[in-house]
Amino acid sequence: MDLGDIGIVDGHDFGSGEMNVFVHTDSPKLAFEKIRSFLSAGGNMREMKAGFRAFEEDNYTAVYP
Repeated sequence: MDLGDIGIVDGHDFGSGEMNVFVHTDSPKLAFEKIRSFLSAGGNMREMKAGFRAFEEDNYTAVYP
């Protein structure tokens, strides 16, 4: 997945019925919208959750839902 100038996909992991994608970006909401359009083509997004945090923070801010 190419995010262009929006961010860099840093990695991902799969397991236990979950998938995580890690992105470095200064525009988390814009990056999510681009990723969301890619993922929604695959179907079910009912259980999807997305959030972001600054590197120095511990808590995430929800972006989706």
